[in-house]
Amino acid sequence: TLTTSRLCGCRRVQSLAVQLEGLVNNSRALTSLSRKSLRLIQETEVISRGFTLVSAACPFNRAGQLRSQQLIGLRKVAYQSLRCAFRASRLATCVMLKSYPDPTIDNVTNYVSTVPIRELGLGLGVEHLSDDQAQELTNDYSLPTLKMLFQLWVGQSSEFFRRLALLLSPGREELDSRSSPLTYSSVPLITDSLHRTLAACLGNLQRSFDFHRYFETPHQSLPSERNGRAQQKCRELNSLHTSVRSLQLHLKTLLNEVIILEDDLEKLMVAKETEEMTCAGYQDLKERLQLLQPHMQASTCCWDDTLAQVDRMLRRVSKETAAPDPLPPAPFTHIQDRDPVPEEQELEAYVSDSDSETEWRGVTDMLSPWEQERQRREREESRRVLLELKSVLGIRTSDGARDKRKLLLFSDQGTTCTNT
Repeated sequence: TLTTSRLCGCRRVQSLAVQLEGLVNNSRALTSLSRKSLRLIQETEVISRGFTLVSAACPFNRAGQLRSQQLIGLRKVAYQSLRCAFRASRLATCVMLKSYPDPTIDNVTNYVSTVPIRELGLGLGVEHLSDDQAQELTNDYSLPTLKMLFQLWVGQSSEFFRRLALLLSPGREELDSRSSPLTYSSVPLITDSLHRTLAACLGNLQRSFDFHRYFETPHQSLPSERNGRAQQKCRELNSLHTSVRSLQLHLKTLLNEVIILEDDLEKLMVAKETEEMTCAGYQDLKERLQLLQPHMQASTCCWDDTLAQVDRMLRRVSKETAAPDPLPPAPFTHIQDRDPVPEEQELEAYVSDSDSETEWRGVTDMLSPWEQERQRREREESRRVLLELKSVLGIRTSDGARDKRKLLLFSDQGTTCTNT
């Protein structure tokens, strides 16, 4: 029985260890995913405003869409997830502080959970918060509000795990003087609610993050060998779109300022029909005209940048579509069209007696008389043919006949020889 109880105790401890490990992993994953979501929201918000290409003279609220219109779904889910996780972690920490206090370390100034929750704002103190109330309290789920809530969650989560580690540390039972000390069954009472909340918040935020990241990131189903060129074209088009948008913003701001200046001049013309403008009036007009110069310069820069990008794209496309260079012609060797005249020395070498006859004489002695007679006739026939060939091809022609033949066959060389 004692062995069985010890075995059950070991299994229970292992089960609690697995649950605590899952709780730590979920908390860490929620923190990391929240940081990625805030980064995606911030990048999208900055991109929608054309980066820093808009001059400081342009009002910031004209630079792009309202921030509440950028990834509103992800903003809402991030706020709800961080709010629920913060409240659950705060509640678990308060349970530990109330049920298992430690006077040596517990102090009002040491814990975020001791601060009244309504003083934190951001809708954290409201039990049931509607979407309209949350949107109003968070300024349309603005990025600074979400970052502040994220920092509160990081601090509260760290506080919970530090207090839980101190509660479960070795030697804790020796200092415990309560009538009902901490047992293994007390741990699930502290962590179960937080474990379920973190799992739900992590799942909701993960789905929303994956959904918005998919639509914010260009996905192309192209082969691997064409994917690089497609990504390059996409980057070029994005850069061109950014330049055109910046040009549009500067021109729009410039047009608005010019319209306002035109209206003021019309009013001034009506009011000053009988009076002449003073020096201060002309100075004010000059200053207002100078305010238009930054937008004109920025528009010129955006225009030049746009033209340069289009020229680069045209050059790249021209290189890709241009016909390949023709292959260089293969080298060839010129062979002169002449009939070589064999010399007497060459034919003499052909018809001279070979030294091999003496070498093979010993071999022919072993042949039959009939074979010896046949080989003798073949040698004589070969010698006769070579002599006839020598007599036909080896005849030297006269110099005049040779010049005449060259003149007929090779006119250029023949002319040269004749002149010589």
